[in-house]
Amino acid sequence: MIDKLLESQKKTENGKGTETLPDGSKYAGEWKDGKRNGKGKFTSPDGIKFSGEWKAGLAHGQVRAFFKNGDSYEGEFKDGNADGQGTMTLKNGNKYIGEYRNNLRNGQGTQTYSDGRKYIGEFKDDKYHGQGIQTSPNGGKYVGEWKDDIAWNGIMFDKNEKILGKRKNGGDTDLSPEITINRLNNKIMDILDR
Repeated sequence: MIDKLLESQKKTENGKGTETLPDGSKYAGEWKDGKRNGKGKFTSPDGIKFSGEWKAGLAHGQVRAFFKNGDSYEGEFKDGNADGQGTMTLKNGNKYIGEYRNNLRNGQGTQTYSDGRKYIGEFKDDKYHGQGIQTSPNGGKYVGEWKDDIAWNGIMFDKNEKILGKRKNGGDTDLSPEITINRLNNKIMDILDR
């Protein structure tokens, strides 16, 4: 398939043109040296749509993408990957606004969930990692350090800013007696929702 894609790209050298691949995928836009380059739109028969900027045959620059499952992405691409500032909106209502590197959340960002949870902070390789604040739907929150999606060193507060407990090196310290943590899902929402 890749060989056919590359072979068919060479058919249009420079300027504007339309290409239809054997699988029914279609690109309409600008070309340079036989590759997608400049503004263009790509659609596939299974519902994937990309529109925006291309360079050397790959999405590169500002791009809008719509996927067959109902998810969408709008933001920067580099060499065919989400890279830079972007917004990913999932069909289920979850949304991420922030930095990407190689298609993964990396750097500063805000993740909101359809159930009302929200995380603002640092990401590394698509996980909460670094300083961040996770807030529950009722206003309880965890403030502190995260490692690989685990609340690591920080403080848990209820909606009235009362300290419920602390985390040190991923473990609980100084917890109120009635509090438990749902480690199975790497969430502290049981604590925050009280």
